[in-house]
Amino acid sequence: MTVKSGSGATRTELEWELVPAIFDLLWPLAEGRCIDKTRHEVRVDGHTAELDLFGGALDGLRLVEVEFATDEAMAAFVPPAWFGPEVTDDVRYSNAHLAVHGLEES
Repeated sequence: MTVKSGSGATRTELEWELVPAIFDLLWPLAEGRCIDKTRHEVRVDGHTAELDLFGGALDGLRLVEVEFATDEAMAAFVPPAWFGPEVTDDVRYSNAHLAVHGLEES
């Protein structure tokens, strides 16, 4: 389970594993707010990039995320061209927004 707080490039993110019985209790609460995606990890300039390939209603959407240990490391990173446009500060691309509203036109 992941809980995220804040927005933009620097945010709080907490993760922990759930035992199957707790997952089964919580899963129905997510009805109507789920996304279908497959995550791939790719090494880019010494960092791990998480490439998300979406399916279902978001089929064709691809997003990539890189997490950094420091703000300095983030500022020094030059994303490769295949990353596409920067959408970190665009709320329309957050998982929560995509799950509820789908992909909105820009």
